[in-house]
Amino acid sequence: MFTVKGIINNKELFIKWDNEELSGDAEAIGKALEENRKDHGWLGIGAEQENKNYLNYEFPALALISKFVFDKVTEKTNDFEPLDPNYIY
Repeated sequence: MFTVKGIINNKELFIKWDNEELSGDAEAIGKALEENRKDHGWLGIGAEQENKNYLNYEFPALALISKFVFDKVTEKTNDFEPLDPNYIY
């Protein structure tokens, strides 16, 4: 689950993604759905994944929303597991 707040058309809006469900401001959700129909390349979707819908996967959804939905991101929160500092990524 994550939430992104930011500016779209000089208004502060937000989107929350939780288990493939979007909630938040209608304008932000509409723009996310519009951007999801475009090809933005990899954005974290693996080559083996048949479904190229960015909003179906948590990390690609976060990348899409952060990079293409908001003119400026003002805040991001998430419940991701912390990265293991001893793991080589």
